[in-house]
Amino acid sequence: MLDDLARRLPFPVDDYVAAGRAYTAWREAGAVRDGADYEAVSLWTYVYIQRHLAGRFARERTSGPADLDDAITRAFGSVMERLASIDDPPRFAHYVSVVCKNTVIGHRGRRRETVEADDRVLPPDEEVTPSPYAAEAVRADIEAALSDLPASVREVARLRYLDGLDYETIAERTGRPIASVRTYAARACARLRADPHLRAHHFDDVLPPMPTGPPPDE
Repeated sequence: MLDDLARRLPFPVDDYVAAGRAYTAWREAGAVRDGADYEAVSLWTYVYIQRHLAGRFARERTSGPADLDDAITRAFGSVMERLASIDDPPRFAHYVSVVCKNTVIGHRGRRRETVEADDRVLPPDEEVTPSPYAAEAVRADIEAALSDLPASVREVARLRYLDGLDYETIAERTGRPIASVRTYAARACARLRADPHLRAHHFDDVLPPMPTGPPPDE
């Protein structure tokens, strides 16, 4: 059923740039809740929320399928209620991702109010594990945050924070001294941690750790 809905979209579900373009076009055309742009935006929103929360709730403690249905209804309703007034239209996909995360937080809070005091809602290793859809959104936001840094810094940052390579491997691959690699990575890390879009993902602990030692020279 969900795959059938996804096939009706004019772009893939994980094409967040295309989702932002569709939403921006709908807003610029007057934000009328009708027509092809509105159908694309509302359908993408529903499919993304379904997939994102299904991935999340596969690792959540729940009382049954009704909890997932309730979360989907809450998240979709929250987005659609503010659909015509969301800030930064090109970042529409980011906004929907954050709504999903807040919905999960709300679910956890409601469970804590109903479970036994000694019954943990989640094992520790599951509290910080993002769904694949959350990871995709984070990657897109990291790319955007790095976009205006110098090319040399972007190259090191992508290898370090997107590909997960160690400093020695990055130095060998780029032909730069390890000291320079560490400096560039620290500079990029500071940018990532200051980015407001990435900070919205922070409760999942998906941001790179802060570097240790003195701050790098600019």
